[in-house]
Amino acid sequence: MLAVSSSLGLRQDALMSDSKRPKLRLLETHAHEEDGQRGLLLADPEGLFDGQVFVPEGLLPVVVQFCGDKSFAEIAAELAEQYQQELEPEFVERIAAELRDKLCLEGPEVEALRAKRLAEYRSSPARPATNAGSAGYPEGAEACASRLGEILAELPATRDLSALVAPHIDLLRGEEGYRAAYGALAASRKLEVYVVVGTGHRGSESVLVPTAKAYATPLGVVPVAEPIVNSAADALGAEVWDEEIRHLTEHSVEFQVLFLRYLHGSAELRIAPFLTGHCPDAPKSTELGRALDAIAETIRDIGVERVGLIAGADLAHIGPFFGDLAPVSDEQLRLLREADLRSLELYAKGDFDGFFADVEQNDNPRRICGTLPMYCVGKLRERLGLSLKSELLHYGQALAPDRSQMVSFASLAFWE
Repeated sequence: MLAVSSSLGLRQDALMSDSKRPKLRLLETHAHEEDGQRGLLLADPEGLFDGQVFVPEGLLPVVVQFCGDKSFAEIAAELAEQYQQELEPEFVERIAAELRDKLCLEGPEVEALRAKRLAEYRSSPARPATNAGSAGYPEGAEACASRLGEILAELPATRDLSALVAPHIDLLRGEEGYRAAYGALAASRKLEVYVVVGTGHRGSESVLVPTAKAYATPLGVVPVAEPIVNSAADALGAEVWDEEIRHLTEHSVEFQVLFLRYLHGSAELRIAPFLTGHCPDAPKSTELGRALDAIAETIRDIGVERVGLIAGADLAHIGPFFGDLAPVSDEQLRLLREADLRSLELYAKGDFDGFFADVEQNDNPRRICGTLPMYCVGKLRERLGLSLKSELLHYGQALAPDRSQMVSFASLAFWE
């Protein structure tokens, strides 16, 4: 049965024209229970609205129809037939109106906000440290430096390395992974430029999204290596710049830049930051191939020995928080560890196509989000004629105390 009331409010005066075809924005969704009622929380990775919007379970059959291809009347008719109960188009319209007011639907208001934010972003001197203040990541310079010093207090003996796979989970849960990755880099020769490829969690039209903005951190600003960024943008097309605002709220690159700034101190450092987009079959993507070719060619012009590569990549996401039905069990953790290590073994051997296929088979059931950043770093090394073998430094599973969610992550190093 369809629910006929919700915490959305269903205002009677908020009707839109029946000719409209509501389209839900690409939002993060998480299972949630509120006042004894199950449903989904909608969160905005773009940051156009703060907080979260709760959609009760009974309204989800309506909301999932908001794909931009059906009118209110068409949605009502389909659901009435499916559930064998009368449903008025006005009911669907009121739900859409509430979601529109909360900026959950595509529309003129959202487009205007996007345009305003993009203009503000482009006029700013640097991308701000948006995620400073999150778990394990202090905002102030002194506190931040102290925190990173704690993480990297014990440095391993190591060889010089030229590429890393590091986590992008928060610094609190991922501390051991960051210690392994950036502890190895701390004991290694510092390079002048790093290409940093992070997961774009909200997707994009382009397979890679660069930004021309320097990255600010509590410890100082890191400027952009413009030749690398611009060469990739030229290969991807000028429209890719319309998506650079995605860097504003994304954390996957920011956390890597934070550690780089700390380790380099006042030494020269530049970054070429990229977020990954939608690319379901990377080995066959000509668009991705062109971009990686352009990046590799520019790295050769700069000097391969001067440029490092970093992937900001987490692995699996399981548990009710991510849509699974039951709390995470010990058996799930064991099986997941086996599957993750199998994938990582392929990657460490330099079989990047095999790694991608292993993760993505059966529609990526582990919900691994770092596949494409890792693939890009591996394929760049392949294009540059560098060693394709890497070493697994750390594997971790961050399990919530109530077992509602678990995120796995790993650190790997490519030695020179």
